Amino acid sequence: MKISITLVLLIGLATVIALAMAPRPNADGCCGGKSMQHDEHNQKATTEDKPVPAKIVEGVQRATVVIDRGYKPSSISVRPGLPVELTFKLGANPGCGDVLVIKDLKYKKKLQAGKPEVVKFTPKKVGEMIFECGMGMLKGKVVITNE
Repeated sequence: MKISITLVLLIGLATVIALAMAPRPNADGCCGGKSMQHDEHNQKATTEDKPVPAKIVEGVQRATVVIDRGYKPSSISVRPGLPVELTFKLGANPGCGDVLVIKDLKYKKKLQAGKPEVVKFTPKKVGEMIFECGMGMLKGKVVITNE
């Protein structure tokens, strides 16, 4: 009887050790091994998000987006016909947001900590432009409006 109990305990201990040493499925995935809660993934700029207006300085519309567990702010409003400069900065927990994609501008770049990335463009017409991470899990938008 003692041998059976000892054997069961040893098998259980071996199983726990094997599971603890097993590689995690997302260790090199979108978050680079960093832990993110599920609600922090799949962040989307929705129609409920009130766009933050870009500030006009010397005829250029400027806004800064910090990438830290999502885009902050996730929605920015600009006017058509005026140049835009969007500055993207990596925060402490960018997750998969360290790759920036803006399909409408055919733009894709891996961002680096401490090096803000300025994206320049001039919107021609009213609409929306989506910016997202390289995996499409984090999303933000530029709302181009006459209002």
